[in-house]
Amino acid sequence: EARASVLCQRCEEAQQEAKENLLRSLAPEAASDAEERARQKLEDLQTVVRHQSSALDSARAEAREVAELRKVAKRLRGIKEEAQEAKERVGRLESMLHNMVQAEAKLRQERDALQDWKVTLAVGLRDSSTPSDVIDAFKALREHNLVLEGQLATWQEKAKHREREAKESEEGRKGEEGARQRA
Repeated sequence: EARASVLCQRCEEAQQEAKENLLRSLAPEAASDAEERARQKLEDLQTVVRHQSSALDSARAEAREVAELRKVAKRLRGIKEEAQEAKERVGRLESMLHNMVQAEAKLRQERDALQDWKVTLAVGLRDSSTPSDVIDAFKALREHNLVLEGQLATWQEKAKHREREAKESEEGRKGEEGARQRA
């Protein structure tokens, strides 16, 4: 806009100068020569006015383009701010989701533990009516579990011993068969 107003001002000054020159040159003593110079000057000034007018139109077009670019830049800043806010919301939601997944896993774990207690109480401790009965029953179950573990260890030892005996007897048979075949 500033450039356009400067160009307009120059055009007006050039027209004013052409008029003044034309009036000076119209003196009676050099009328024909002055008329020719005035025409030439007028043509030159008209050419300058056309160029200045074209430059003014270009400057106005550039000013409109700058205004449009400013509007686009403002919209882009708004979109950028909205995107940043959305990114922050997504971060918060992801954090909340992570926390909820952890809480759900812990809840499942607690629910499973509670289910184990319910089954234990329903199956193994039917006669327990007080907390001390439950503690006594668990002590008895623990002792029974130790006895069962001892029996299991004994059976495992016997099974290993029988496996060794079976291997030795198999090896003995193979050795006898090998000796018979050699003989």
